[in-house]
Amino acid sequence: MTTRLKQRSGTKKTAIEEPSFPFEHLSEIAELESWRKEINRPVYHIHKWWAQRLGSVFRAILLSAFSPPGTDILAAFYTRRFASNKVVFDPFMGSGTTIGEAIKLGIRAIGQDINPVSHFLVKNALAAHSRSKIVQEFEAMETDTAPAIRRFYQTRIGSGLFPMSLLLKCSTTFG
Repeated sequence: MTTRLKQRSGTKKTAIEEPSFPFEHLSEIAELESWRKEINRPVYHIHKWWAQRLGSVFRAILLSAFSPPGTDILAAFYTRRFASNKVVFDPFMGSGTTIGEAIKLGIRAIGQDINPVSHFLVKNALAAHSRSKIVQEFEAMETDTAPAIRRFYQTRIGSGLFPMSLLLKCSTTFG
């Protein structure tokens, strides 16, 4: 135990170790994220996972762990990219929250999980995908499934049967 304390005392402090670290404010941000999941839905949370963690919590941890004392964490929290030569390793990546937040901050991230489903989902959620390829795949799925399910999306008005998409277009155009 004393060896660990001696080793730690020789390292530089980080922003999270300061008495002025804004725990309360960051907790409020995390609470908002937890209650408004329909608004705060990062790509690595699209699929269901057992223990999804809040991105705001891990973003704050990463920022403050890699920032020197005196860093305004609240100002840095909303910056687009945080230049770093650091690496984060998450041996239990699950849904990929730590990996995703690290990548958003420009930190190299390595994730691993014993569950191959986790690996597959995170890899695909965070990979770069061609927009044209996504549209092409969507159109192929629509071609295959639309005829079978289109009948469920109709409504009867008077003696006619109308597709819901037509009604939605009319209501958004005129209403």
